Amino acid sequence: MDSNNLTVQQFNNEPVMSKRVAIIGAGIAGLACAYELQKAGHEVVVYEKNADVGGRMATRVKDGLEFNPGATFLSRHYHTLRDYSKEFGIEWAPLDAKRTHRVVRDGKAYPLGLKNPLEVLKLSVLSMSSRLRFLWFLLKLALQKVPGDFFDLSTTPDELDFDNASHHLREQVGDEVVDYIADPFTATLHFYLSDSVSTAMMLTLLKSMVGNSEFCAEYPQGGVQAIPNALAKTLIVIKNANVVSVTPAQAGVQVNVGGQFELFDAVVFACPAPAAKAMLAHPTQAQTELLASVSYGSTITLAFRVPVDLFADSTNCIYVPYVENKIISSCIFEKSKGPALVRDGKTLFNVYLHDQSAKELMGKSDAEVLATVLPELEKVCPELRDLLHKTALCTRGFELRNCPSPWPGGGWEGVDCRNTAKNLPHPSPPLARGGNKSEFRNSKTRETCDCIAPVHFHDIERWPHAMPKYLHGYVTKVKQFVQDRQGENGIYFIGDYMNSPWTEGAAQSGKRVAERIAHDLRSTTYDLQTESRS
Repeated sequence: MDSNNLTVQQFNNEPVMSKRVAIIGAGIAGLACAYELQKAGHEVVVYEKNADVGGRMATRVKDGLEFNPGATFLSRHYHTLRDYSKEFGIEWAPLDAKRTHRVVRDGKAYPLGLKNPLEVLKLSVLSMSSRLRFLWFLLKLALQKVPGDFFDLSTTPDELDFDNASHHLREQVGDEVVDYIADPFTATLHFYLSDSVSTAMMLTLLKSMVGNSEFCAEYPQGGVQAIPNALAKTLIVIKNANVVSVTPAQAGVQVNVGGQFELFDAVVFACPAPAAKAMLAHPTQAQTELLASVSYGSTITLAFRVPVDLFADSTNCIYVPYVENKIISSCIFEKSKGPALVRDGKTLFNVYLHDQSAKELMGKSDAEVLATVLPELEKVCPELRDLLHKTALCTRGFELRNCPSPWPGGGWEGVDCRNTAKNLPHPSPPLARGGNKSEFRNSKTRETCDCIAPVHFHDIERWPHAMPKYLHGYVTKVKQFVQDRQGENGIYFIGDYMNSPWTEGAAQSGKRVAERIAHDLRSTTYDLQTESRS
């Protein structure tokens, strides 16, 4: 498209004068916004700083296994993402219906399920008195009309944003429910605790989740990144883009990309708030206050290749209460996703860190992260602990031994143990160096052989801005901005931190703001120009 010429197209049987819009960020929010604007007849350019699209909806294929370091599944009630998937022919499959969840208390695993309020009575991790208090709370909530949409928290009335979830729940149902249900549930999904969640978010989430048959995990063919990839193929996406600054100007909004200047009618920030804050020149007071109010929970995702029969039962997710472990927030056994996550008898076991521990480890090396995580992992997953502590013997009598640096640079070395009278479990785990097989080495003869090790370190991803925190008062602040200040000087903000939780909320945010931009642009009359400066 020649960006120097305005074109008139038809959209919804109305003439549309094509305008130029820049989207900063090719996550699901930015791609959805760009896709809808392009359908409305506008010229859209998406700038992405990374080499690939998707953001938290990323999928990496390594050693034949799909690793989703961010969003690891979708839900049947993600209607916007489901509609895009149907449009592009991406099929979703439900996770294994037999899968179960567990929560850890005092080093023991307890079953965890909450498909309907009455299942609270089966929560053996809680005392009976706590179960009854929790059941009464959920039954009252089920009978109440909780206004608002979880995926668009700006639709909730201000009076729902009256407290943080932790404080409110401790008053209503007690400390035990918060420590062993609310906090681990929040930390599994958001990596931080329920004191960083407002009552507006908590109440709308519980209302949308409990008893909702559509609240059911599913997995798209090709991984969660299949949807962003499909959207990106229809758009102009400039990857590895260095957006230096975005400056409102008299004739539009100027974007400096690596020293080259482009003029747009509107610019949409679809990136984390700190990145938007760094790029936006001359923000309004409202924009400054909005971006300054955003805070994020962090996590580090680690993936290990483990045997598909690691669990004797159908365990899928391990919820780890913060009162039990300050490092690990949850673990997910990926076998339930089907063939894409199973190869050569192995599947992935993903480990997610709590917000605070992730922040402390964010700048550490992979080896330092593993050195911290592995001992904690043994505490929360007995099956993995037993596997890690088994003496690994290959068919030629080589034993797997811990080297000082487990990963990377050293790995695990084998020594000849055929003359050992008794093979005792090692205090450190037999973690493989990499690949599907590990090298075992006879320390005397230097003879080597290949042997399949029980556990392999697979991959790691650091997420400094994993999930925004919806603190008490934050939902109301963003709601006011959306109503009164969104679009000032041609600048728009979208994504989960704009009261749009999770990937579905982010996609809805992009689609919703695209409609607003299209409306706003129809009322503008200034000429469109493109200028370049060195």
